Amino acid sequence: MREQVEFCLVDDGADPELLSEDSNLLLAELLELGLEDLDRPVIGTAPAGTRAGDVTTVASIVATVSSPAVLQMATEVAKSWLVRRERGSIRIKLGEDELEISSVATEEERALVERFLAGRRAADDGQP
Repeated sequence: MREQVEFCLVDDGADPELLSEDSNLLLAELLELGLEDLDRPVIGTAPAGTRAGDVTTVASIVATVSSPAVLQMATEVAKSWLVRRERGSIRIKLGEDELEISSVATEEERALVERFLAGRRAADDGQP
């Protein structure tokens, strides 16, 4: 398994500068896991006449995960960070699969996270 996973911070009405700062904090915590190719996703090219090269999104982080265990660790780090932040949610996208976790976990959310991770483990084992 070598797949790209995206962590997107969702906080309706939040100031873009605050979202950028917050996602930098999450990025720093994910960096401690040693994830491969951890960075902001490029969403296009800057408009002509500007000095920027590529345009990135301030609330998203993209990484390459090498195994379901690494994905689980990254998901746990994101959840822990979100609980300490005490607001918003994180949308985790991996291929066609998408999961949104919030700062206050319910039993239903815990079950969804486990099914999401179990599905990735099964896909890695070659099971349907």
